[in-house]
Amino acid sequence: MKKRISVILSVLIAVSSVVIFPVFAAEKGYEKGRTVKLEFRIDEITQPFTGFEGSLTFSDKLTINKESVTFPHIAGINYSVGEGNVPFNATSLSNFDISSDKVFMKAEFTFNEESESLPVKCVLDDIYIIENKKDFVVPDNIELPYTLSVYEVESEQASTSEFTSETQPTTAATEPATAHIEPTEPNVKPEKKNNPIKLKAKTKTVKAKKLIKKSKIIKPVTVKNAKGKVTYKKLKKGSTAKLFKNVTVGRTSGKIKIKKGVYKKKTYKLSLSVTAKGNSLYKPKTQTLKLKIRIK
Repeated sequence: MKKRISVILSVLIAVSSVVIFPVFAAEKGYEKGRTVKLEFRIDEITQPFTGFEGSLTFSDKLTINKESVTFPHIAGINYSVGEGNVPFNATSLSNFDISSDKVFMKAEFTFNEESESLPVKCVLDDIYIIENKKDFVVPDNIELPYTLSVYEVESEQASTSEFTSETQPTTAATEPATAHIEPTEPNVKPEKKNNPIKLKAKTKTVKAKKLIKKSKIIKPVTVKNAKGKVTYKKLKKGSTAKLFKNVTVGRTSGKIKIKKGVYKKKTYKLSLSVTAKGNSLYKPKTQTLKLKIRIK
């Protein structure tokens, strides 16, 4: 009889321990008005890199706290907080190494309505690997676009308010609890917008006498509002043969170098292709410009 009572008491203690000492976990569903603090982490990329381009997107179920957006381990990043998205980029980082701490970005959101999931996603569209600073290179084990893992971080205050000291061990109240939430697509995937890239070209004048002695570098094209990496390429069609043969165009700078030599005094034509690569929110777009370069 004593043995039977002992077994029953053991079972009751085991059950009560589950109720009294719950394990922190992500809740299924979020009520209207709830505020969540999120961390976006890079779990798979280990190589140092010098730049990247990407965006954080979220549905209209969420309102972002603009002041909460931080990149804790990155200096020199460009970003802007808009409706439903936070585009960001950096192109001249000094050997940025994410391997020591995986936290890439932090942000705080408030739910405008009930939701069963977190309709938020953080994506890297391009990555500069340090071994090659001229081009976007993808690590061998990574596919772009790369989706960062999303973690909900419960604050110390939120942890202690949910469980009283009578039902929770003191250690749980002093340590922030972190629950992993699988990245989820927003309920409605926004259709990509047309790239708003704008181009403006000026006719440049170069003196023939100076070209006899040395090369000349000009930049006649101005690019505005481009979304994504911008690249340039000279086109044979529509260009004056003499000029096409004797110029080089910077792939990412758009600068045109006219080689030294003897040129007839006249106006030359050069066709140029300008491409904005786009990103997770905007489509790629290519435009062709016909430039005039006057040699006198």
